[in-house]
Amino acid sequence: MESKSLTAVSSFVSKAEQSQSTGRSASDWIKSAQALLQTPQKQTDRKFKTPEDSAKKRKKFLRGGLAERLNRLQCRERSAISFWRHQCISDYKTPAAGKSGVLILKILKIQEECSTQVAFCQQIEQSADTSAKNTSSSTRETQLNVLFTKDTASHLRPGPGDIVHVYPPWQKLVIYGEQCPVILNTHFSQKVLSKDSVENRPNSREKSLTKKTIPPPLGQIFNLTETNRNASNTDILAQQGTSNSKVTALSLQMDTRGSEDSVCDSLLEVIESQAAVGWTGVDVKVVVQRVYCLPLRELPSQPLIRNSTIRRAQAFSSEQHNARLCLLVQDVYGIFSEVQLHTFCSSKEKLQQDSEKWEGRSCYLKSMKVLQRTTRGRSAGLFNLIDSLWPPLVPLKVHGKSQDSQKEDDVVLLAPSFCYVLAACREEGSVQVLQEETVSDLYLPPVVHHLREILQGVPGRQRCSFSATVVYKRLQNEDPVQSEFWLFVTDAGLQSESEHGPGIPRVVSVCVTPSCVLHPAIVNALKSDTSCHLTFTFKDAVREHGSILCVERTVLKLEPQPSLTNPVKLDELNQTTKINSLCAVKGTIVGVDEDNAYSWPACDRCGNEKLEAAHEEQQGLFCSLCVRTVSRPTMKMQLEVFLHSVSHPECTVKVKLQQETITSLLTSATSDSEGYEVENVLGKEVSPLNCYVRLIARKPAIWIGLEEISL
Repeated sequence: MESKSLTAVSSFVSKAEQSQSTGRSASDWIKSAQALLQTPQKQTDRKFKTPEDSAKKRKKFLRGGLAERLNRLQCRERSAISFWRHQCISDYKTPAAGKSGVLILKILKIQEECSTQVAFCQQIEQSADTSAKNTSSSTRETQLNVLFTKDTASHLRPGPGDIVHVYPPWQKLVIYGEQCPVILNTHFSQKVLSKDSVENRPNSREKSLTKKTIPPPLGQIFNLTETNRNASNTDILAQQGTSNSKVTALSLQMDTRGSEDSVCDSLLEVIESQAAVGWTGVDVKVVVQRVYCLPLRELPSQPLIRNSTIRRAQAFSSEQHNARLCLLVQDVYGIFSEVQLHTFCSSKEKLQQDSEKWEGRSCYLKSMKVLQRTTRGRSAGLFNLIDSLWPPLVPLKVHGKSQDSQKEDDVVLLAPSFCYVLAACREEGSVQVLQEETVSDLYLPPVVHHLREILQGVPGRQRCSFSATVVYKRLQNEDPVQSEFWLFVTDAGLQSESEHGPGIPRVVSVCVTPSCVLHPAIVNALKSDTSCHLTFTFKDAVREHGSILCVERTVLKLEPQPSLTNPVKLDELNQTTKINSLCAVKGTIVGVDEDNAYSWPACDRCGNEKLEAAHEEQQGLFCSLCVRTVSRPTMKMQLEVFLHSVSHPECTVKVKLQQETITSLLTSATSDSEGYEVENVLGKEVSPLNCYVRLIARKPAIWIGLEEISL
């Protein structure tokens, strides 16, 4: 490679000499030199052995920007601290006597405040550069509060009785209303232990030297309480080493004295101060907005429901739908939290009693633990319920503002975007209801609307509450709690001729999803034959796509008396009829589906359709349920016919008839031993039939599949 380059350069030099002799210009010679000596272009078809990893590239700050300067200052500070600690031979080295600016402190007590250790110290020796005229004033300031960062505290490991030397540049902060100044910027600190201090040191130092305390409320820290809101701002005196320069800043008022039985009205303050370890000794006053049950399989606190609690849950049958009682609470600042209790929803009466006891009342939350901080994207159902409770009826408190200043400002508060899920650390006494108080002004009770108001005024994906009578149910299996099922409900407003308008159906479909907890009393009522005449109150259901959904946090309550006394009226089959709805149809029979027309015997006493052949000595059929021979069985029949509907002449309408309708059609028809003639059924008129719409197909032609039902 080197020989090739030398050859190129020598040839180039010879050409340059030749060009000079021939009179070639200098600019042409420079261009040719640049073309020869320039860097060759990158080969695009070159295959690298290892791909470039962009994640390993070091992120660079903008040169001269704020981030770069801050990063450079932090690096200098860390380097200075590391170099200073490296110069110290040991942690117990005594500094040179008379060194200027060194604070000699004796630690009396130490405690932890928000990952910062606060040491209550006594100055046992003055700095060497303190003048004689300031001796009397400095003597009165012997009590000091010294702040050590987490890194400095781990390096010093200070404890009561230790002697600590703080080197400059430390700073002194004089706080308004406090007698003891605060010492800041204590990175350059050194611990010196004397013989007496070692002997008098407490034996429990290895276990715990610091005492964690509850941080003060934010309102007190930023001087926003009612008692101090009129106090004027003062100057903070900052002294670096021996400097006496004054800096004007906001005055702070700190209260580190914690109360074991203190009460707070802010969920956010208590949760942020206690983190996820839970809080004890602090009561949070909240208002219970809703009481409901959630299935155990949907709770995020799976580790909490193991062992004894999960065994208790397994003791309930599948009909009781293992569920835990939950509360949706709100504080005076508008923050919501979902509290999960250890109580299981075992009966309808229990939930009703808890709702009457807690809902709308103010209570104290004690011994709670934070399970998770959820958002709208994670818990759409929870925030769907929170949005129905927003905006509040009364003005909320705002962090950082007093009530008087808040009234003057026309502030529009947005709905919360996060919510804390809490769990009670103990089974009893975690929620203390204030019985002496009436219903809170912050409580927003569910407004029970008429179905007509919901269909016209409630937009999609919003919660609504209503009371209606079930006229028809459609279960996928015998157990309603195993899968979703449909209830078709109506009320007096939809059945009234005067109030019924165009586009408003007489019957509304309600889908009950498996996430909706149903109590055993409601499940038994739905299984009974009289369920189509019961009235339910649906609280906090969801309006969606023309239907109503009962999802998680929806509560169903059985009313004692039905709301309808007259027969139910249905809309006639028309162009607006939708699938999974009810309608009335009438017309003329124009065809019979012979492939689905058949009959079978059933017991005339119990209705058993699975009859067996009798023994050889006996003739006829045998019923295993009645344990007898059925001599005259009841014939069950299935028949599906095609109708020519006057309202839908261009559509193919197929109806699956019930037993009574089939019997009435075949009464006048002649039959033989093998069955009935199709011609005897064609052309007969059928009266308006109540039907369930199970199929609507529009291609290649409009096809509507109906099933006759009984209301």
